[in-house]
Parts: sequence; structure tokens; C-alpha cells
Amino acid sequence: MRIVMLIATLAQGGAERVTSMITSAWAADGHEVHILTYEPPAAKPAFPLHDGVHVHRLDVMPRPRSADLGLFRVWINALRIRRIRRALARIKPDILVAMTVENNVVAVAAGRSSKVGVVISERSHAEQMPVGRLIGYARRVLYPRADRIVVQSADLGAALVRVVGRDLPLTVIQNPIDQTLVAAARARRNGMARDFTVVALG
Repeated sequence: MRIVMLIATLAQGGAERVTSMITSAWAADGHEVHILTYEPPAAKPAFPLHDGVHVHRLDVMPRPRSADLGLFRVWINALRIRRIRRALARIKPDILVAMTVENNVVAVAAGRSSKVGVVISERSHAEQMPVGRLIGYARRVLYPRADRIVVQSADLGAALVRVVGRDLPLTVIQNPIDQTLVAAARARRNGMARDFTVVALG
């Protein structure tokens, strides 16, 4: 399968780490995998990627001071959609996958007009994380047009349905776990006097 993943950057971050892990796993399984980011061409990924993962940097990152201005935000996302469509026409993927709200909105807009299947991933609690009026409106309009929406828990899915106000094509998939890190932690734990339990992460 030919898969394209859309994410704003490959810098440090939870969604960025998950993106690096799952795209590398797909490539290791023999899929053709491409990542589209908004970064400039010289950007470097913060997390390791499989050699078979192809990264395409679209160079559409806004300057921090202008990122939240309404009209500029509309313009920059319209530019992103146009460049993503061009990339999709060139790569001809079977599916487009996206992470986080604004990228999800852009992915549905670009993927649907390119007749590519679109899977988006909601990574936060929709009722607790404000996204602004423009993106909120776009989410209500475009999310129902995604082929599949991945959430990390049933509660997150229920919150998203309440915010969007419509039934959605939801699938619950928990975060991936790097088994090599688990094995390393178990190896370090050998010989300790007692076990430890993780009670919270943040």
C-alpha cells in the first residue's frame, strides 16, 4: 500500500513521535510511506525514521506572530491544501493519514478533492482543547467527510461527537508502544528490590 502521512513538523512532540513510530513500522512491513510536513527544506526530524520513509517538506510554516491571525490562517491553509494536492497528484497514494485538528481539516479538504481515502486522528479532548472559531467551524463541516477518524479512547470519541454535533466514523486505537523501550526498561528493572508502578504521565 502507498501511504501518505500529513503532520505539521517532525520536531519534538507526542504526535510527532507517534508519526515517526507508525510510519517506520509501515515501511518495515513493506509499504511505500511518505510524510508531508509544512517545514522548510532544511528541517531535520527529531525522532529516527526507517530508511524507507520518504519526507516531503512543503515549506508552508507561518511566522509565529502571524500564525493566529484569522485571514492569514485562512490563506496559509489554502496554500497548504494546494501544495498537498500537488504532492498527492505526484505520489498517487492509496490513503492519506493526518494527525491533530488543523492538519486533519486540511487533509480532508485536500484528500477529498484529490479522491484519496482520508483517515484522521484526533489526539486531544475536543471539549477541553479550544481550537478557535475558524478551525472549529471547519472541523464541524469536514470531519464527517473523513473515511475514518481515529481516537485514543471511547471517551475522546464521545466528546468529539458532541462537539461536531453529528455521528462520526470513529475507531478507537490506543497509542503505539515501542517494544524495544519496554524490553530495555524490563532489563534495567532486573535485580531491583521492588517493582514500580506508573500512576500518571503528563
